[in-house]
Amino acid sequence: MFARIEGEVADNKDKYEVGVVKLTETGEVVSKLEEELKIFSVEVEAKKKSADAKAEVVGVEKTKVEAQNAIAEEEAAKCNVIKVTVEAKMKSVQADLDQALPLVEKAKKALEGLNIAHFRDLKALKSPPKDIEKTFTACLHLLCKYHPNVPVDKVGKLKTEKPWATALSLMANPQQFLDILLGFKAEVDADKIPARNFGAIRDVLADETFTPEVVLKSSPAASGLCDWIINITMYYDVVVSVEPKKLAVAEAQATLAAANAKKEEVDILVARLNKELAELMAEFQAAMDDKNNAIAESERCERKLNLAQRLVGALGSEQEKWAQSIIDLGEYLNVVIGDVLLASAFVSYVGPFNKSFRDQIINDNFVGFFQKNNIPMSPSANPLSVLSDEATVAGWNNFGLPPDRVSTENGSILTNSARYSLIIDPQLQGITWLKKTWESHDLKVTRLSNPKMPKTIEFAVEGGQPVLIENMENSIDAVIQPVYSRAIIKKGKTKYIKMGDKELTLNPKFNLFLHTKLSNPHYPPEIQAECTLINFTVTEAGLEDQLLALVVKKERPDLAAQKEALIQEQNGFKIKLKELESGLLYKLANAQGDILEDIELIESLEFSKKLSTEINEKVEIAKVTDE
Repeated sequence: MFARIEGEVADNKDKYEVGVVKLTETGEVVSKLEEELKIFSVEVEAKKKSADAKAEVVGVEKTKVEAQNAIAEEEAAKCNVIKVTVEAKMKSVQADLDQALPLVEKAKKALEGLNIAHFRDLKALKSPPKDIEKTFTACLHLLCKYHPNVPVDKVGKLKTEKPWATALSLMANPQQFLDILLGFKAEVDADKIPARNFGAIRDVLADETFTPEVVLKSSPAASGLCDWIINITMYYDVVVSVEPKKLAVAEAQATLAAANAKKEEVDILVARLNKELAELMAEFQAAMDDKNNAIAESERCERKLNLAQRLVGALGSEQEKWAQSIIDLGEYLNVVIGDVLLASAFVSYVGPFNKSFRDQIINDNFVGFFQKNNIPMSPSANPLSVLSDEATVAGWNNFGLPPDRVSTENGSILTNSARYSLIIDPQLQGITWLKKTWESHDLKVTRLSNPKMPKTIEFAVEGGQPVLIENMENSIDAVIQPVYSRAIIKKGKTKYIKMGDKELTLNPKFNLFLHTKLSNPHYPPEIQAECTLINFTVTEAGLEDQLLALVVKKERPDLAAQKEALIQEQNGFKIKLKELESGLLYKLANAQGDILEDIELIESLEFSKKLSTEINEKVEIAKVTDE
């Protein structure tokens, strides 16, 4: 008992010390936080101004960039329109040229069909047929200013009185003549053939007899040359018709190049402005971050100050009380040995006696012995202050234990005795309380006359349930003697009780209560030595209270009900106040890190204190009502 009580006192003292230290530190932090908050306020204001100035500059630059971006988008749109136009024109030109390609192929095939031997045959003619001469004359017109052997005048027109003779000179080397004709298309593409050349043969082409089929009757070579002249002229006409489109394409491409150049300039400007804006935005963001961090720190400081003030406001009234409790508990530790010794003697010896004998034993015998032998103890030694507290007693009262001192002493003896209890309970007050109190612990109730009693005890010993043997007479069955006498056998760390021929493993939660209704039972001395006898016989004062309660209940049931409700309420208040104070001290003692950063903890402490204050107020109201 001493180790337990001393440990509880020391633990309570440590909790109070932690609570006082936390409150003292919080009080010191308050003034420090107030100074920090003033500094933060100045910093926040300065950083706000800096950020606002940056924001203004960024706004102006952003407007510029947006305007240039709009221009760039406009230029890009123009370029896209021009590009679409160019692509359409190029597609049209290419389509026209693609249509002319078959003409080129046809002219090429006409030349490929020419046979050099045919040219040799023609060279033998001194005066050719009219179709042949017409064909070669047309060819000479096309070759003006292209073939060096074709005579031309100042303006580039064919100049010869004997076209056939000129043609024969060109056919002196038939292969070279063919190669020149094959290269003629490239010259047309390069725009090196004068338009007058083709204009000179329009009349010939208009002649219905100027066809490869007609000319073939006179000469295969002339027929092929006729086919070439017709197709190369048609190709030339296509090329000429496409030329305006080519010019339009070239002009459009030039326009597109100019637009792209302008767009590139605008893009470069926009890129530079965007870069400058990005730098300004970075500076602005840094200023904003700085400002927000300062605001956050200021708010944190303000929040912490608020929490500190709330904590001091909530628990400040407890600080003085806790400080005094530390002093009282420190002093109590010096005398706790005597108080525990007195309480132990009280539990061991005074249970069988009534109130007057108990007072006499305590005051005349125990206290006198302590004082005579200078055993340290409290000035007003009270065993009940060691064995129980108000909250515990209030809980007992709620379960039916009468509120008089003797009943409270009996409850303290029963709950603190190491031996199993035998209660003398003629009025059944003790057993009523005992059943309600241990009901939640799966109390097993039996009698010595019950044939299943041994089995009930066996299961409870090993299962850890409490057992109540009620309504015993003067004799006790020997089979349970090893149990109530705690005849424990130790094997290693395990404890056993031998009951009959069985060794039962003793569960530390097992408890045994013996009960008799006999007002003056006669048990052997060993029973009184092995069990703790507790006399629950009602006292005269207790009987008076009960009779008064019965009369009031009969005459004024409303007052009786109000009285019962007040008692229950008062008991509940005592229990709750004890829980709240223990909870406050536990939370303070186990708080991790900075307590002022734990909003949930402070709100919980604040709520607990508020509830405690409300309960104290209700306690005072209940006292007045009770009187």
